[in-house]
Amino acid sequence: MRSDSDDNWDSIREKIIGLGEQSIRKSYYPELQQRLSELERFRALLDETNEAIFLCEVPSGRFADVNKSACQQLGYSSSQMLGMRVDDIIAPDKMEEMRTIIFSLFDGKHLQNRKTIETVLMGGDSSQTNVEMSISLVRFGDAFYTVMVAHDITERKIFEDALKSSLQEKEVLIKEIHHRVKNNMQINSSLLNLQKQYVNDEEAVNVLKESQNRVKSMAMI
Repeated sequence: MRSDSDDNWDSIREKIIGLGEQSIRKSYYPELQQRLSELERFRALLDETNEAIFLCEVPSGRFADVNKSACQQLGYSSSQMLGMRVDDIIAPDKMEEMRTIIFSLFDGKHLQNRKTIETVLMGGDSSQTNVEMSISLVRFGDAFYTVMVAHDITERKIFEDALKSSLQEKEVLIKEIHHRVKNNMQINSSLLNLQKQYVNDEEAVNVLKESQNRVKSMAMI
């Protein structure tokens, strides 16, 4: 004679192996497929963006994942990138700032904070790319990672450098004009002083003196 416990066990066993009408396999598999499909769509979205995205282990700095744009911009394959660390792609003179930010986030466990810096990425061919990078800390289970999203700002830097150069040229030009104007004022003052020596009329001399003083005042500006 079968007991109630035997019937319960048979029911559970049928659900697990997918024989029952409400089997665990039948109810869970569609959900699993949906989750996998969502992950694939999200991965495709990340790979098609122009931004280079890096997922790095903390505190080791090793890459746990990178998107396609990161590989293309730096000239490495995905398998090569996964064998590298953050300091392999950051310009040496920028690495100290990067370490300071990463460890400040990690030490304080600041999961909601995001830091943005301008830094330089080093490609496989030793090329350098100016980027604006946002850095944030995330947690998966007991492990911590940094998510780094880099946006190429090469064109912006070229424009900024050209603007600075143009501004410097204009400053030099303004200084040169100012210098020449002062020289001309001094020449005018000297001519007025010379003219006074040939004038006998006191009123005319006073007019020349007043004009000379005005020229000197303008030259002091």
